Amino acid sequence: MLDREIAWRIFASEFNNTNIIHTAGGEQAPHYIITPTGARCNRLFAVGVITEVENIGHENNELWRARIADPTGAFTIYAGQYQTFSSVFFTGIKIPSFVAVVGKARIYEPGDGRIYTSIRPEELNVVDEYSRDQWILETAKSTLKRIDAVRLALNSNLHEGEIIEHLQSNNIQKELAIGISIAITQYNELEQYLSELEQVVYDAVRTVLVEKEDNVAAEPKQEEIIDSKEYVANIMEMLDTGKGAQYSDIVDAVRKVNITTKQLESIIKELMSEGRCYEPKIGVLRTVH
Repeated sequence: MLDREIAWRIFASEFNNTNIIHTAGGEQAPHYIITPTGARCNRLFAVGVITEVENIGHENNELWRARIADPTGAFTIYAGQYQTFSSVFFTGIKIPSFVAVVGKARIYEPGDGRIYTSIRPEELNVVDEYSRDQWILETAKSTLKRIDAVRLALNSNLHEGEIIEHLQSNNIQKELAIGISIAITQYNELEQYLSELEQVVYDAVRTVLVEKEDNVAAEPKQEEIIDSKEYVANIMEMLDTGKGAQYSDIVDAVRKVNITTKQLESIIKELMSEGRCYEPKIGVLRTVH
């Protein structure tokens, strides 16, 4: 029995900018899309707000189309008549709702130069806002790590086979290394795109900060202080573009959720004592992986 393909975490913005299909092996081998950051994706996991559901089928042939929005764009979902679970789900779903989907990545080329991406769902579930926010943060981490890996490949000036070995020697998983080796030969002006995507990721993380602003009490309870520590650790990692996160940027980010400078300093000291971050130079912080 074949192992099930991993479900990648990819923002809608990157997914919708994907235009490469790759097949490894013979006719029965699975098809992959190769995203600009090298995700060699057969399946993906996405969470967002369902904003639209429509049965666009004809007569007795059901074909459901839905859109699930994340902070960077929207995923298009298509489910046919043989996916009865999708029909039941879409018939009963309330719009808007937070929804998680795991499904197959698809690209459609009508032949006029345009390319459309979509997901064929395997699983659909209603989730809560917390789950959506956690997906945004985890997807941001994954995307930034892929961006760093692509830059490592671009700066190496090596050829395809050498790039795979080079990335693996730098602790990049083989699956991603293969995808990156393909992406850097197929996507034009990739460095510019990576910079734009990096900004998209930071903007997505900021939406979580803004949404939490009205939900954080001025005097947090003990359990909220514990959450704040993890929150600061996540922000520190998000703001680290490879040379560390500026302390001033961390202050600005956590101020939106009512974490004071005094509380921040206490949290950073605690993270340092746990060996989870360090200060390579004054005013700069880096997390330890």
